[in-house]
Amino acid sequence: MEIVSYSPKYFAPLIAFLRKNWAENHTVYDRQLFDWQYGGPTEESSASVLLLDDSGDIRGFLGVVHYPFLLYDKSIEGAGLAIWVVDQDIKNSGAGLLIRKAVEDNFDMVYTIGANRSVVHYYQRRHYTYHDSLYRYVIPLDTKGYQLFLGEDCESREITDWLKAICFAESAIPLAEFDAAGLARIYADATAPHFSLRPQKDALFWEWRYQNSKGFSYLSYQTGGGAIVFRIECVHSPSDPRRHGAKCLRIIEILPTTGKVWDGNADEALSGAILSVLAWAKEQGCVLADFQISNARLSHVLEGVGFRMQQGKGVTNLVRLFSPYRVGVPPLNFMYRIYSEGRFEDIGREDTYFLKSDVDMDRPNYLP
Repeated sequence: MEIVSYSPKYFAPLIAFLRKNWAENHTVYDRQLFDWQYGGPTEESSASVLLLDDSGDIRGFLGVVHYPFLLYDKSIEGAGLAIWVVDQDIKNSGAGLLIRKAVEDNFDMVYTIGANRSVVHYYQRRHYTYHDSLYRYVIPLDTKGYQLFLGEDCESREITDWLKAICFAESAIPLAEFDAAGLARIYADATAPHFSLRPQKDALFWEWRYQNSKGFSYLSYQTGGGAIVFRIECVHSPSDPRRHGAKCLRIIEILPTTGKVWDGNADEALSGAILSVLAWAKEQGCVLADFQISNARLSHVLEGVGFRMQQGKGVTNLVRLFSPYRVGVPPLNFMYRIYSEGRFEDIGREDTYFLKSDVDMDRPNYLP
């Protein structure tokens, strides 16, 4: 057996391997989406790895999304672990752990989001810090539409009262061209310095991850109060005409221009920007909005404009997967392992900046 770096010559046999050992069909089998996701901001040589047998046949794959992180003020190489598959014939041989160790040995920072809970203990044995879920904030934009996506029956009156208390902006936001350089500046000035562990998001990152995405069309809104990156997602549930085609606003990034917001300070300009995006989403026919992040340091701002943190039951218990629509999907867990200068770093979750769009989470599960 030999571990090698992925290169484009392996694409066709890799997809055949994944069809046999993982999923018969998947959106990541689309060549453009695959190359974009695993190419990363710089499109340098791939960090993904393959396990080949003596005949050169693929027996395992670990997809890696590669871009740098900042640990305190030091730049370190980051590896986001995505698809992790070994041939069914060698599944219990330790081959999968061997592949992952090959990545861990080459990167100071290794992390993943949305891991299968059955393998979490393998990560924890390797000094990963584990958290059961990203924080998810939710808000209704239409009573009847929101009610359709709750995980349990709730009185519509409670949703109506919640909606009436939200002070939406009076006018729609002006949409402008995606400004990758501007977003990079805002992030570097007012967000990155407030976290010990965070991605190093330069202009190339913003161009790759959002502006040139091969999965979704992202929009951004920038004002003096900050910047917001978001997209609209249409629910895919053809057998259920009540839900099929409903629009949901997915807020992906919220970047204040005043860094003190992350330390609990109010910012009316940022709150106004969020309310303007929500008003725009209502005009587009969206029935709800959500936002996911690893820390709770924007809670005062989000709850101040009407969001609530999702709980396991009740009026905030929205389903998590819209396209395809699926009930009972667990929260997005996340974990990370930092080995720097000969020791493992212990970074608490409130000092981390991870979002739903990290690794391979905010990409389509369904393509027309």
